Amino acid sequence: NTLKRNFTEVLPKCSVLYAFDEIHNLYVSVAKGYKAGGFNTQMFSDVLQQKMMNEMGFGTVYDADKVVSYEPEYSWNYELGGHFSCMEGAVRGDFAVFYIDVRDQQLTVFPPGKTTGRMMTNAGRTRSVGAEAALQFAPWRSLEINTAYGYTDARFVKYETTVKDDAGNPVRISYKDNRIPYAPQHTLYAGASYTLRTGWNWLEYVIFRVAANGAGRIYWNEANTFSQPFYALLEASIRFEHRHWAVDVWGRNLTDTRYDTFYFMSIGNSFLQRGRPRTFGVSLSITL
Repeated sequence: NTLKRNFTEVLPKCSVLYAFDEIHNLYVSVAKGYKAGGFNTQMFSDVLQQKMMNEMGFGTVYDADKVVSYEPEYSWNYELGGHFSCMEGAVRGDFAVFYIDVRDQQLTVFPPGKTTGRMMTNAGRTRSVGAEAALQFAPWRSLEINTAYGYTDARFVKYETTVKDDAGNPVRISYKDNRIPYAPQHTLYAGASYTLRTGWNWLEYVIFRVAANGAGRIYWNEANTFSQPFYALLEASIRFEHRHWAVDVWGRNLTDTRYDTFYFMSIGNSFLQRGRPRTFGVSLSITL
């Protein structure tokens, strides 16, 4: 059998910007989003196995088109934001609030039972509402401070699916109002850099950087039974820079924070992928 799907979609977008001057402005935008459907190639072998078992007189045959394919995702994205500056340009910033209404959202799920791999499926409907803000502060020419924060509340509006209970019987459940997996509720960044101009021919700049990145809480599954609490990672570096070369001495996750970056299932078991521990390194770049 040959499976084939074609998709065509028109994506309208409308935006209006009001500029008070070259720096200060407000904008509003409305746009339609779209992701094409596709096929779960990891399920092909499972479908063939079930078909061979059925030809030998036992087992059931998958509906190949439903098992290996998933539908397109449609969304409407609404955003209101702006840019501002004060203290003669020493402080600059931007902000945005958004609302995203998604139909047939594509989700990564893991097959039940002893099947390996992962597959895409479609949730009925989801919505995301949130805000983002960033601030840049440069009190002196050599010092720059950057901060950014984002908040997202992403939830299922309609999503029903069938799972098996402890006895192996199919049960219909709803994930309405649960949070969408892999979408962090909070994201945070704060960093500072100081540039020292040496005046030497063999070394023009020494740049000191320190920063912290945070994210969480992040839910790993639709039932919201597994999650990663908010965590922050501290990093720092010293850069020795010349017009033709640069050397970076850096350290990441300096506090050796323990955190998870991904959740997955294999052969019916749950696994968590740990994040990188405290790491140090040196990088060399050459410009010809």
